[in-house]
Amino acid sequence: MVLSGAHAALIVMKVQWRLARALFFLGQQSGSPDSGRAALRRGDCAGERAVALNDHRVEGHFWVGVNLACLLKPTAASEAHERFAWRGSS
Repeated sequence: MVLSGAHAALIVMKVQWRLARALFFLGQQSGSPDSGRAALRRGDCAGERAVALNDHRVEGHFWVGVNLACLLKPTAASEAHERFAWRGSS
């Protein structure tokens, strides 16, 4: 079965937001702060890819926000602030 372009993009978007979710939980359960932050950064990127594929669906936006919120913990505040500031405030 060959997937149409729109259907394939929807499947890829779903894979990306689910990856963002999985990386969030991996980051929460990580044994070290560094590997936890790395998982959260990768989760943020996966969520961003989901948003890029379909910015009208909430799932990608949600998992970007959750991963970034965890990066805002005091040990990673400067990194998350720089990541958020790059997007601009307007």
